Amino acid sequence: MTREGVCKAFGLSPELLEALESSAVLRPGEDGAFELSDVAAALFSYGIQRAKAADEKLAAVAAPLYDALPALERLSTLPDHAALEGEPRERVTAELSTFFNAFAGLMARATAALQAKE
Repeated sequence: MTREGVCKAFGLSPELLEALESSAVLRPGEDGAFELSDVAAALFSYGIQRAKAADEKLAAVAAPLYDALPALERLSTLPDHAALEGEPRERVTAELSTFFNAFAGLMARATAALQAKE
């Protein structure tokens, strides 16, 4: 197969094909052509490796978040546990709301960053 044939058969852009070649994921034969079965196997292996790396990244991020969950849950119920009333309760609730909104934004950006690198 030619480079153009590989791109068409596997839906790759010429830039991606070049990147895969430069990282030695795909290698043409001595004649510069690619074998269909070799390309399919290499792309499958590459995809499995990337999926494994993505799973490892997510697990590395999820573990500390899971560990922090009890503290976040306690924090979310602080006004009740501290038996706050009136204006102190409103101020603490507003601060907690600000924190949780910022934390949610951080999580959204981190998730997008992890997905973009996959």
